[in-house]
Amino acid sequence: VAFNFTTSPNITNNQTNASGPQTIQAADITLSTSPVATNTFMPGTNNNIVYIAQMAVATGPVTVDNVQFSLAGTHDANDLETVLVYFNTATPTFSGSIFLGSAVATFAAPHTYSINIAGAPVMAVGSTGYFLILVNVAPASTAGNTVLINGASNPVIFSFITSPNIINNQTNNGGLHTLPVNLISINAISKNTGVEVEWKVGDELNVDKYIVQKSVGGNSFVTIGTVTARGGSNTTTGYQFVDANPSAGNNFYRVQVLNMNGKIEYSPVVKIKLAGGYPGIFIYPNPVLNTNRLNLSLQYLKTGTYSFSLFNSDGQRVAAKTIYHAGGNSTQAFGLPALAAGTYRIELRGSNQRFIQSLIVE
Repeated sequence: VAFNFTTSPNITNNQTNASGPQTIQAADITLSTSPVATNTFMPGTNNNIVYIAQMAVATGPVTVDNVQFSLAGTHDANDLETVLVYFNTATPTFSGSIFLGSAVATFAAPHTYSINIAGAPVMAVGSTGYFLILVNVAPASTAGNTVLINGASNPVIFSFITSPNIINNQTNNGGLHTLPVNLISINAISKNTGVEVEWKVGDELNVDKYIVQKSVGGNSFVTIGTVTARGGSNTTTGYQFVDANPSAGNNFYRVQVLNMNGKIEYSPVVKIKLAGGYPGIFIYPNPVLNTNRLNLSLQYLKTGTYSFSLFNSDGQRVAAKTIYHAGGNSTQAFGLPALAAGTYRIELRGSNQRFIQSLIVE
């Protein structure tokens, strides 16, 4: 370092290179993807997580001021309502997160969103945070359409108040998210053969089967039948199932929708009140375990002796019992023999009467 003086002194210069070089260091951050399980988003639901980006800060504090990403998949302009960004300082979950910003999402895939962030917290050196990207699904969304962010091929992009060094390790851990069957309506109608449960769906690309369930009190439901989904339909499809043994008074029905990925949905519950009862039988629990006892309810049957038979799927009779019924309604309880898992047929025969029910053994 040179100095200028008003007079010229004698100078002994012992300056050395002891100060060392000083480097301007940008903040170093690493981006990665927290896993999000493949899921089914229900129509009309909010805050469904599509993707989670993890940010780890190494050498300097950072503040995010914008998040940009592309929503891919097969969703159309009527499937989503809003896309949102949340931040969680502790865990990759919605619980405990704070809202950062949102945008209207009425666009078909793929579509790029750029959301400005106001009030994002400063991420300190050594800290880790999670940026969650969520969607609100429209009530009239199309079943079978999908939503995803592929962090491997199209990662989430962040901008900052200052410019950090970024190591981008984002992957395709966001999962594929599907919109489920669009259940339009469900009704229960009294007919001469019993109660007909009918339902209509708008689309069922991912549905395996429909399980019809019944309750007398409206709380505990038992399975009374199964209907295989036709699948692949882009138009309204109708289904029916007849409960041949409804009870006098209130009967409650619902349809359990089993999707191909194992996801279960339920229809609304419908109720029908019958002034009188129909002759028939009702079995519970159904499905049944080998260790359980079977309850056979005889409803509005004439007094007499009835023969009970249980047949396997090959038509072989695997159990038989003679039942005396005093008339009206009664319940018989008895144990089952050791049975392999599967679907069985129960027959009850009396004088000029024959009743059939399916029994599922798990």
